[in-house]
Amino acid sequence: MRKLFVVASFGLLVSAQVSAGAREIVTETTKEVVSFTKDFFGGINEGVDEGRANTTSVDGAIVVTNLEEFEQHLLVEILTVESVAESNNLRVEVGFKNQSDKQVRIANLDDQGNVLLIDSDGYITRLTHVSRHLSELTIPAKAGQKHDFIFNADISKADKLRIWQKEMELAAVIDKQQN
Repeated sequence: MRKLFVVASFGLLVSAQVSAGAREIVTETTKEVVSFTKDFFGGINEGVDEGRANTTSVDGAIVVTNLEEFEQHLLVEILTVESVAESNNLRVEVGFKNQSDKQVRIANLDDQGNVLLIDSDGYITRLTHVSRHLSELTIPAKAGQKHDFIFNADISKADKLRIWQKEMELAAVIDKQQN
């Protein structure tokens, strides 16, 4: 593999000497390959999301992948906000109540930006690595489920939790717990 790279590099150097426009050709080709690759993988992501959203899952669950679907099927509330002992983490316990006659699966919460903690200065903190990979959940029909989101943040600066652009204030929950 290393030899192939050396030969290819040498070939590019030789062609650059032969053709003054080689740099522009390589630049344009690379730009189009990168653009194609981004479009290709973006299309795959969109196809998966649309495919999941427009059908029920194998187990009959309604799959929620955006704010509109989320608000259509679920009620959400902040239950507790607390510092995690022996770490600089903050745990936000969220209650999801399914109003549907079918179970609801919340998907794509682990995508960056779908669940954010916003501090009192307006800066965001993303889910911790561990919390991000535990963020797809299925809520039984006509029932509620509690779920923890973990952030590397200080409780004294925690202001809001954002899930798919829906912002929920944390101050009232924090104040209630402290009294």
